[in-house]
Amino acid sequence: MEQKELNVNIDYLVEKGLVNYTDGDIVLLNSNDRAHVERAVRLEMVTIGFVEKGDMQCDINGVSVKAVAGDLVICPPNSFINKSKSSPDYEVKLMALSYKAMRKSLIINRDVWNIMAYVARNPVIRLSGESRFLIDKYYSLIRYKIDNPHGYYHKEIMQSLFHCMFYELAAIIAPNLDVKRMDAGFRQGELLFHRFIEMLANVNGSDRSVKSYAERLCVTPKYLSTVCKSVSGKTALEWIHEYIAEQVTQKLKYSDMSVKEIADSLGFPNISFFGKFVKSRFGASPKEYRYILQNSVPKDDAK
Repeated sequence: MEQKELNVNIDYLVEKGLVNYTDGDIVLLNSNDRAHVERAVRLEMVTIGFVEKGDMQCDINGVSVKAVAGDLVICPPNSFINKSKSSPDYEVKLMALSYKAMRKSLIINRDVWNIMAYVARNPVIRLSGESRFLIDKYYSLIRYKIDNPHGYYHKEIMQSLFHCMFYELAAIIAPNLDVKRMDAGFRQGELLFHRFIEMLANVNGSDRSVKSYAERLCVTPKYLSTVCKSVSGKTALEWIHEYIAEQVTQKLKYSDMSVKEIADSLGFPNISFFGKFVKSRFGASPKEYRYILQNSVPKDDAK
């Protein structure tokens, strides 16, 4: 009987004890585990591996690839990995980040999704000596901070280090982009999702209607949601809600806008609807959530 693919996300890695560090959205994986996959694995996160020694081979989305020492392997979310094997001396540094972390680390714009499209078709990237040195230094600093936390602002420091490293990776990949050629190479569904995310980013979630985006993209709301689910694992409405939730958090924590002003800026018809959304998302009213955001002390800082 054929086995279904194994869905692997950050929670799965944590439950299996495969991580050295996690904050819920970003993980650093144990680097000495040998890669050997007997069944197809579907990665529900961005996965990044830096091959230090040896080599590995696998099928990524049906295409056979090989990575050797000095190569960077990047798998976007919803990548399928199968038939993985590695040499006896294989060593790799691995990390992964969720969709949420990717949005925080890399502002979603055309370049970011072009980068994701590029690595989907070119998952193995040969690093120059300078780039390899730079990534290795970032990784060493991150490992040092994991092993030597001083308590104060530890989570914020870790997130900032990861974010800087991801920007460096984006800067390494960006010169390889040929936007016109990539747009022509997109599958129809990928291109539609790409355009939807661009629209969503441009309005920062202030338009809450799937129908509105669908009309501008000249498709039905049902088709848009189906494509989003297929490409990203989330429906169009779930993506809209993710953006709104992030904007709510930012505005309540850092702005002096009143609750009504925030509700209006995000396209809610009235405060009541806004309050219900915040309550369902964060378990508190807007005023309560603002107080929590502005007055809570991170656990690491309280030590």
